[in-house]
Amino acid sequence: MVLGLGRFNLRQYNAQYYEIYTVRRNTDLNKIPSFRWIKRMLDLQPGERLLDAGSGDGNLLRFLSEGVDVEGVGVDSADPAISIAQSSYPTLKFIKADLRQLPFPAGHFDKVVCFNVIEHITEQETVMREFQRILKPGGKIILGTNIRDSICWWLYQKTIGEHTHVREFTAKEFVRFVSGFFELKSSAKTSGVFRFPRLFIWIFHYFLKGDILVLATRNYFHSVNSSSNSSARK
Repeated sequence: MVLGLGRFNLRQYNAQYYEIYTVRRNTDLNKIPSFRWIKRMLDLQPGERLLDAGSGDGNLLRFLSEGVDVEGVGVDSADPAISIAQSSYPTLKFIKADLRQLPFPAGHFDKVVCFNVIEHITEQETVMREFQRILKPGGKIILGTNIRDSICWWLYQKTIGEHTHVREFTAKEFVRFVSGFFELKSSAKTSGVFRFPRLFIWIFHYFLKGDILVLATRNYFHSVNSSSNSSARK
């Protein structure tokens, strides 16, 4: 136990896994730097289509689409996540689907966000190519992950006990990884910490930043794989 917080020892995507996000559902996400950065850089406009890839409990999709008339959809492969999201935010759309083969036509979305998800996936390159496919040319994508060698992530492991990651990145590795699929526009080290006591949380938000976020676009020269299968998913 660190700072009085219980250790969850997370190893599978069951109800206990999503229990850690109960606190975040009752937190103003504008107070968390990573979420503020995502919302500001995504710059959603009325009428746009937004995909939250790996939407979990649905709170990020709720936060991003709040106050903007967008067509947002959250996708997750875990039944408990879809159940929590649908019951928590019944006016939003959530679909159970595999990120390796999304049920949308090519060029369907104006914007895509995938935060703290890619590190859980074995076939990361396959998922990135699928993001290429479903994003419009010129469309924005924001990807974010924990920084593998950060003090913040080490403390999170000691506190929460996260064992569902299959491939983690340093900040430089992640920027390089994303640049292999999209045109980089901006990146930032930020903080998504929300469980630590208020007395300590500002240290993480301003000094021990444990997230790396990347804003990128799909330009007209990026190849789109699986185009032959896109018509089957329309």
